[in-house]
Order: sequence, then C-alpha cells, then structure tokens
Amino acid sequence: VISAILDEVCLFASGVIDRSVFNGLSIEKDDKGQLRSVTAHRLARPAIKPAVPVLVLDGTADSVLMARALRRRVIVSRIDLQRQGEVVHCIGRGFSNASLAPSPGYPAPAVAERDQLWQGLETVLRREVAAAPTGVLVVSTLPVETEARTHFGATRGINAYTNRQTVILIGRKQPPASAVEAAARSFFALDPQPIEWDEKGYSVRHKTLWEKGGKTSSTVVQVHPDPRANRILWQMREAEVIQAIDRVRAVRFQRRIVILNSLDLRRLDDDPTNPDLGVPADRHLSWS
Repeated sequence: VISAILDEVCLFASGVIDRSVFNGLSIEKDDKGQLRSVTAHRLARPAIKPAVPVLVLDGTADSVLMARALRRRVIVSRIDLQRQGEVVHCIGRGFSNASLAPSPGYPAPAVAERDQLWQGLETVLRREVAAAPTGVLVVSTLPVETEARTHFGATRGINAYTNRQTVILIGRKQPPASAVEAAARSFFALDPQPIEWDEKGYSVRHKTLWEKGGKTSSTVVQVHPDPRANRILWQMREAEVIQAIDRVRAVRFQRRIVILNSLDLRRLDDDPTNPDLGVPADRHLSWS
C-alpha cells in the first residue's frame, strides 16, 4: 500500500498526473466515516522478458488492456469473419439472473413473471432441440434442463461442442460495477486522468443494431461511465457471449445462433455505421 501511494505521489509531484484522487488505491470507510481498509490495485508483472517477442491469438482481446497487461506496445492485425447460418437476436429483454431467479421475498408479480419467462424458455428450447438433429448447445448463467449446457466464462478453448447444430445464449454474465472498477484501478492505476465513478453503478445507453439486410433496431445496454472501465466490462460480458457463440464453429459450418439478451456484440472501437461487424442478426425479434 505504501509503495502504491508513493508511486502516485511521485507522479503528481513531477507533474505527470494532476488529480486529487488515487486511481490505484481504494479507501473504504464505515457508516460513521471511520477508515475501514485501504487496498492497493496493481497488475502482476508478466514473467516474460521484454526482449522476447509475444504473439497473441485471441478473437476477443482488447489491445489497450493487452498492452497494459504485457507492458509493451501492441501491434494489432485484425480479421473480421462472418459466421455462417442464421442468427436470431431477441432484444428488449436482458434475461438477467434477477428476472430468471428473483431473490426470496420478491413480490408475487415478480415470481409470476419469472414462471412465465421459464415457460417461454422451455417452449423455445423444445422447438430448437426438435429442429436440430445434431444437437443444441445452451449457454446461460443458471441451470437449464437440456442435453448440453455450460456457463458463460467456462467456454474458452472448449472443442466439445463443435458438431452442435444450434447454440442458444440465455442472458449474460454481468459483474457488479464494483468488480469492474477494481479491475480498472489495476489496469489504469498510473493514468493521468482520474477514473470516473458513479454511485449508481452502470448507466444506460441506447444502441442501434443492424440486421444483415440493412434493417435497424434499437436496444438498451448498461455501460460503465468511464470508457476505460467499460473495456473491462466488455471483456467480462460481451466477449464471453462471443466466445460461447464460437464453440459451435459457425465460421466454418452452417449453424443456427439464437441470442437471448439485449447486448450489442460489436467491439467498443467498431464503426457503429458498419452493419457487418459484431454478430449481425438475420432477424431481431421481441420476446413475444
């Protein structure tokens, strides 16, 4: 902690940074305003010598975060590949854990809505399984009764589902804003600009989504107010959805992709007017 304090104080004294708050330190107080804890946030140093070249092959890597983690300049070569088959994207509903499994004590209307939502999901799953002779992969945050299911965050590098004809994504893995901010403090501890926080956590942003035929739809996505922290959120949320989609290898084979969340799967640096980036849908549908 003392080392982290000295790092930022020395940069401030030398004029490199000009901010009145610490980026790489979080200070927690109790209800009476008394100091409870001080935490220093830092990235681990890679066990790779600076002179050793590094080749990173990652379909969802963020070059800014990668450069910070490896502590070196990153040269990016990018190939945008289109997935084959049909993409159906249900927007207007997030399929969050709160809606799929409300906490004990929730009012009866919330429980009734949950039950109705699960009935709808079961209908969709039965229909998709019946139409996919080689099987369906379901990726979700909660248990779903189906032949092949896995969780967001547990799909990277898995080749067991290559032959599945259909992949269904239910919901998304969205960590609390505090977890994103803790990671942001580590990556951007010594940045000249202070990291922006919002006591309310995430804010809401309207996004325009493109269909393959050029038609547009609108969706609402929760984002972090600081663009640097938003890069980390994208890695935890959108990147995991894309990684899960690609378990069925739709880049090489005709597949059916059903996305049940309201996310915009384009990269944060993508041209918002380019309809071919991200995972463009053949159709955007409402849940009903």
